[in-house]
Amino acid sequence: MSSLKAFLVMGVWTIAVLVGLYLIGAHLNYRDPIWAIGIAVALLITHMVNMSLYFRITGNKPYLWFK
Repeated sequence: MSSLKAFLVMGVWTIAVLVGLYLIGAHLNYRDPIWAIGIAVALLITHMVNMSLYFRITGNKPYLWFK
């Protein structure tokens, strides 16, 4: 159950970041090198936060699917 909760929180965080990128116009400026680097950094940070959220919510045994 904790994995499902973690996936839900990760989904909310990811959608919030994607909406933020959309609102600042990242989808219109992705060919500009400065924008591309900024978008890449934002997505990398999003991924790292997702991993952190997952392991904080699921605890020490996140891969224990069957008991």
